[in-house]
Amino acid sequence: MNEIIFFIHIFLLFGSIAVAKRFGKEALSIIISLQIVLSNLFVTKQITLFGLDVTSTDAYMIGSLVGMNVLQEFFGKESAKKILSFNTIVLIFFSAAAFIQIIYKPSIYDQFHSSFSTILSVSPRVFIASIISFYISQQIDIELFAIFRKKCSLAIAMTFSLLISQAADTVLFGYLALYGIVHSLFSVIIMSYVIKLITLFSMAPLTSFFRKAK
Repeated sequence: MNEIIFFIHIFLLFGSIAVAKRFGKEALSIIISLQIVLSNLFVTKQITLFGLDVTSTDAYMIGSLVGMNVLQEFFGKESAKKILSFNTIVLIFFSAAAFIQIIYKPSIYDQFHSSFSTILSVSPRVFIASIISFYISQQIDIELFAIFRKKCSLAIAMTFSLLISQAADTVLFGYLALYGIVHSLFSVIIMSYVIKLITLFSMAPLTSFFRKAK
């Protein structure tokens, strides 16, 4: 059942990118930022997918990067770099806003404070690891996409740039956030990367659509 939901999730994310692209750079930028925020909001939810125990948010990260590549393809490398810097600020703001919500003292009638605390409480180590790995991996992706795009089609350039940048992201986040905490860090990294690959290979072929929509 989770596998069916997973592919519906992928097409929903890709569809949002396709629709936003038709509305222009601003709409596409908003969708990218939203997917990044959602990836951090839902990161604590664990699921079983293809027999692997993984987080449910890897699809959001790939979706945001596919959106970044589409932004770079149609609106230029400088636009992608600006959105990368802005999204880093968005992540910091989101974390600060979440912290403020948690430290508000709930009223005696509040029934959801404990739930919000569980969802929004992320350790400083995970937060810092997320920001660092996000910024570095997306910077790598922007540069590699520009190089590959000179020689390859959009889909191929996107696939190769994301293969490399997400390998860096997965390893970097794993070591910064989980080293010394999980039983087998290698297994966690491999499982996360496999899910990202499935998401990527599901999304990348669909980018041929954007040539027709340009």
